[in-house]
Amino acid sequence: MAGLSFLSGFDLVTRSPSCGLNTVPIKSPRGRPLSKNGSGLFVINLREHFPDLPVIEEPDLSDHYDLSLSQLRVIFYYLIRQGTVFSKELLAHQMYRDLVHNVEQNYSIKKQIMALNKRLNEMEESKMRDLLVILREHQCDD
Repeated sequence: MAGLSFLSGFDLVTRSPSCGLNTVPIKSPRGRPLSKNGSGLFVINLREHFPDLPVIEEPDLSDHYDLSLSQLRVIFYYLIRQGTVFSKELLAHQMYRDLVHNVEQNYSIKKQIMALNKRLNEMEESKMRDLLVILREHQCDD
């Protein structure tokens, strides 16, 4: 798993014995259903090694809100891990400044991720799209 430390997010496959997230049917050795809410073996290992890594199952990618939220989580995860979430270029945008307001640079990576994810969860979809435009422009400038 250490070879996957470059990841900033992961798309998962529903009901997959390896890549399902809380959608894998778990059965007893005799085939009797035990749970419909298990996770795949790869996902269990992935979450163990990278508990804050943004993940999404593929059916959720068809929902515009969930897709935008997932994209933002991946981008912020990347920016936080790179130490560039507080770059002057990004802070030049009022919307971005408002989002990262009160998220301290000396917070741990985990605490920064949790704080920003909480704010992203509360954001309207139209604001998410505007923020994605800002972040994509920033990525193109690098």
